[in-house]
Amino acid sequence: MNEPSRTTYAIWSLRLGLAAMFGYSGIDILLHPTAWYWAVRGLPSFVQNIINAIGIDTYLMLQCSFEMLLAVIFLVPFGVQGTKKLFIAICALVMGVFLIFLTGRDFYYFPVNPYTATAVLVYMVLLLFSNLLRRFPLVRISALFAAVEMVAILLMVGVDTVTFRDFGPLGAAIALFFLL
Repeated sequence: MNEPSRTTYAIWSLRLGLAAMFGYSGIDILLHPTAWYWAVRGLPSFVQNIINAIGIDTYLMLQCSFEMLLAVIFLVPFGVQGTKKLFIAICALVMGVFLIFLTGRDFYYFPVNPYTATAVLVYMVLLLFSNLLRRFPLVRISALFAAVEMVAILLMVGVDTVTFRDFGPLGAAIALFFLL
C-alpha cells in the first residue's frame, strides 16, 4: 500500500487552509455584504471607478462568487475518479444558493437578470468543457489567481491592521503553485 508523501500532506494542508479562508470570506460577503464595504475604501481611482460603475453590491457579489469558486476548487480532489461530476454538482449548488440570496425573491421565481444569465452560462460552460478538467491544472492556476488577489489587496488597500494577515495566504498560494 502506498503511503502519501510529505509533499502530498503539505499540498493538502495548503489547499484546506486556502479553501477555509476563501470559503469563509465568500460566505460572509454573501450573508453580510454591507460589512465588507470597508474593503473597497481608498482604492486607486481606476478601480474605484469600475466599482462605482457596476455598484458596490454587485462588485461584492462578484468577489463573493470568485472566492467561493476558489474554495471549491481547493477542496475537490481532482485526481480521484468521479470528482469532475462532483465539482460540477458543487458549482451548480453554489450558484443556486448564490442566486437565491442574490435575487431576494421567492425560490420559485427567478427573473431573467444578468446574475441569473451569468450563472446559467457558467454552468453550461462547465458542463461543455468538463472533460478539460482532467488535463487542466485547475488547482495550480487557482493558486496563482489566489496569489494575484492577495498581492492586489496588499498593493491597492495597503498594509494595515487587517490586511497584514494577507501575507499568510499569499505565501500559502505561492507555495501551492510551486508544489503542483
